[in-house]
Amino acid sequence: MLSNNGKASSRTGMQMAIASDGKCIATAWDSDPSILLWDVQKARAVFQLRGHADIVQTLVFSPDDTRLASCDQNALVKVWDVTNIAAPYELHTLQAAERVCCSAFSPNGKMLATGSVDGSAMIWDVERGSPLHSLEKHPAPVTRVTFSPDSRTLVSCATGYWYSWNVETGAKKLRLSGGLGDILCMQFSHYGDRIIISGDHRPRIWDIRTGDECAMIRGAHTHSVVLASWAPDDSKVITMSADGTIAVSDSLRGKRHLAFHCRQNDGFPDPVVAAAYSSSEDILATSSADNVVRLWDVTVGHLVAEFHGHEKQVTELSFTEDGGKFISSDGTCTARVWDIHTGRWHKHIFSSASFSPDDVEVAAAPYDGTGGVVTLWDVKAGSLVAEFRGHKVAVYRLVFTQDDSDVISTDGTLRMWNVYDALQLY
Repeated sequence: MLSNNGKASSRTGMQMAIASDGKCIATAWDSDPSILLWDVQKARAVFQLRGHADIVQTLVFSPDDTRLASCDQNALVKVWDVTNIAAPYELHTLQAAERVCCSAFSPNGKMLATGSVDGSAMIWDVERGSPLHSLEKHPAPVTRVTFSPDSRTLVSCATGYWYSWNVETGAKKLRLSGGLGDILCMQFSHYGDRIIISGDHRPRIWDIRTGDECAMIRGAHTHSVVLASWAPDDSKVITMSADGTIAVSDSLRGKRHLAFHCRQNDGFPDPVVAAAYSSSEDILATSSADNVVRLWDVTVGHLVAEFHGHEKQVTELSFTEDGGKFISSDGTCTARVWDIHTGRWHKHIFSSASFSPDDVEVAAAPYDGTGGVVTLWDVKAGSLVAEFRGHKVAVYRLVFTQDDSDVISTDGTLRMWNVYDALQLY
């Protein structure tokens, strides 16, 4: 699963969105309809958003990181003001026709697009909390939506086809094939005149105004392309396939400038699990089945650095806006913040957390080799209240009892702790 700055990403059991400035992470689990906001600098959860009655399935930040949109499996869409992540609040509740598969804010932050399992798609006014347009129904579930840089065009995807829409009128402009399979990636050029779309191993670049195919990238990949990004001046595109190949190609003709293969230390091809591109640094980050994150200089195709430390496979990667740091998250719901210049990880995000019903305290469990220690924090003061020791391995679920007096934790075994005297009850 791939993630870009400010965009939503997901994996089984967890949804996550990373703010474009890298300062906040929003998470939701399939066992709890609430949303946690994490302060990356403090490396802890700072607020729990409550309001959904059903499991949250998509999360996405607005481009300026002041809004968060969450969509649950009952087609309820909520827009939150997260300008101050320690004191966020709900702005609007919107009702989609059916369960939402994908969502995206417009670059100007004024609109939210949602696509649903029944083929319906909506454009919403974020400030007013009202629908702007109900788009013509797609023949299949809408799997991706994205706005053009000027916020005037929306592109949606369903069963290998992509559609463009006039945002002002809601009218359909284009319907074109994206390839041989389901569309896995699409991204507008920085100028917004072209879009790269891929549903197979041959990504295509289209003129967004006419629908003409500008270029096709041939021969670089053997499997479906899962990531595509534009160089800052739109002259080149960087594509990556699930087979581990990376290509840098001319965006006007599709001619390859450079192609290379991600390889592990043993020299064998390295299938890609997640990837993210920093256009400011011309660096590509990739993760593989060996739990290692690798940085590649896409101008020459060289391996720049390897980052070790995750215990499980890294499933999400995202660069901060300045490109100097990236955030990685693995299958244990653990996230780390890395400095690309020093190679060190300097922040650790807890793998599990739960707020007390009165929001006074938060219990957190890190996945950092500390033997499954559960920590209790005072939310207002940000101070450590207590530590609960006893678990042998990482704790992956925490919950307070309704009267705030006890914390229940599990690492496969179940334990209960008293909040007031820090004693294990069982």
